[in-house]
Amino acid sequence: MSSLTILSLHGNSLNGGIPDNVCQYLPNIQVQNLGNNQFGGPLPSKLWPCKELLELVLENNNFSGSIPKNMGNLAQLMEIYIACNNLTEEDGIFVAVLQRRTHNDHARTTEKQSDTLHYS
Repeated sequence: MSSLTILSLHGNSLNGGIPDNVCQYLPNIQVQNLGNNQFGGPLPSKLWPCKELLELVLENNNFSGSIPKNMGNLAQLMEIYIACNNLTEEDGIFVAVLQRRTHNDHARTTEKQSDTLHYS
């Protein structure tokens, strides 16, 4: 599984938590779509080994607690979808993601840029 780049388990009524070491087994993952399930508990605090992660979809689950600060250190992360959970934002996380998005997509349209952060 270490060569897997896309993991999409969207809308499968999966439940439980996501282990902290998920990225240890998926070091090359670029897209992780776990949205529209019933996952719960805190977000994994050790996502930093997912150095290639571009898109993280965790919306419409039952995650709770704060968003790990190190999520802002995911250098390649361009899109994150975490709406419809019970999460609280820690200062600066989304600023880092949005700054990268703006810098990396300077030539792309504003419409595409405004679509990248989905948090409620």
